[in-house]
Amino acid sequence: MNGYNAHMQTVTLSIGQSEGIRRASPEAVTFIRERLAKVPTHLLLHMVGDLSKPSKMPGHAYGIPAEECRTGSILRNVKGSACSKCYALKGAYTWKNSRPAFARRFVAIRGGSLWVAAMSLILERMAAKGKTYFRWHDSGDIQDANHLHNVCMVHRFAPNMQGWIPTREYQILDGYGEAIPNNLTVRVSAHMIGQRAPSRFGVSSMIIPKKQAAPEGVAHCPAPQQGGKCGTCRNCWDRTVPTVAYTQH
Repeated sequence: MNGYNAHMQTVTLSIGQSEGIRRASPEAVTFIRERLAKVPTHLLLHMVGDLSKPSKMPGHAYGIPAEECRTGSILRNVKGSACSKCYALKGAYTWKNSRPAFARRFVAIRGGSLWVAAMSLILERMAAKGKTYFRWHDSGDIQDANHLHNVCMVHRFAPNMQGWIPTREYQILDGYGEAIPNNLTVRVSAHMIGQRAPSRFGVSSMIIPKKQAAPEGVAHCPAPQQGGKCGTCRNCWDRTVPTVAYTQH
């Protein structure tokens, strides 16, 4: 049994997989933050399941299991889809210390106001040290409207941290109805390689085959020409950049 499955079996026995993500309230988050204000960062990190540090990124990230992607789990079986060769199910994402970490975070996000309070304090402290860019879900995706609500609330309580969250959960966004904070870019990902996301979403991304140029007006991710790193590019976090194209892994 791999690390992810073993850990999730323990989670199932202890709290039950059916327990949903609790919706945070600003009053509760404020109350909890006041009581966590002097808690050391390493303990806050323990509360949220720790962060990841993708070598490509200018900052940290927070990934949950790719196996738990709602739409992605369907697209993995669709030939030509962006998820058919999911990068988050291979390489470093499968190392024995990675899978349990994803599983711990998958449990932690159910914490509602407590999770929001701890995450926002962590991001606030990082931003105070000049680390102002954060990537949500280098593995995994939004689980439901409460999950998105809580991520948005994290950024409202950490206004100096610029977040980017890619998602294929079109239905969740369509029915969401709440304002997205200015310091969080929700970038909708196209399902199929070589195709663009639905036009109703103003901020999106797409995947293009290797050696193919990005369509006119689309920003092409420069990482492949920069040693696999973002470098000075911040297009993914910039909601004024309508569409970003990534070369297929």
